[in-house]
Amino acid sequence: LLERVLGPGELVDGASDLLQVSAARDVAPSLRHALARELGRLARAAFDAGLCNDDFAPNNVLVTPVAPRLRLIDFERARLGRGPASARWRAAMLAKLARALPDTSTADRLRCVLAWVDGDRIAARALWRAVGAAARTLARRDAKRAGRLATRDGRRLHAVTLPGVSGVARREF
Repeated sequence: LLERVLGPGELVDGASDLLQVSAARDVAPSLRHALARELGRLARAAFDAGLCNDDFAPNNVLVTPVAPRLRLIDFERARLGRGPASARWRAAMLAKLARALPDTSTADRLRCVLAWVDGDRIAARALWRAVGAAARTLARRDAKRAGRLATRDGRRLHAVTLPGVSGVARREF
């Protein structure tokens, strides 16, 4: 796993983050498929090593121009546990990752999950269900948080009252 982590100050020429690559329309399907499998293997290795990163997101995964190879970056919200990350934590982090990559095809999501479980289809189904349950929990939490934040002034939002209209808007508007 350590060879897959980008160290402080280390640069990789020609690298892009996974979010940029996934948003690009000109990426060959074979590269998308390879990246999905590579992401599954990388996530499994990181979580098996005990990495708990609350910011496990595609913008924190670099795609190197060779082979394709993925490397982890940005560990400010990460910690190393005393053993492999729990199944619940893994499912939650994979659900967050899936949420951040909404345009990823179901087939590529399955490629990622199958790479995670080394091709074991029974384990893949169990992981798929766990990630789905974690995604529903995450969506409920996000909805509650949005409801709290959208009803009061805060760092990003403020109350707006105009003739005949009242509501909340982003501060920059």
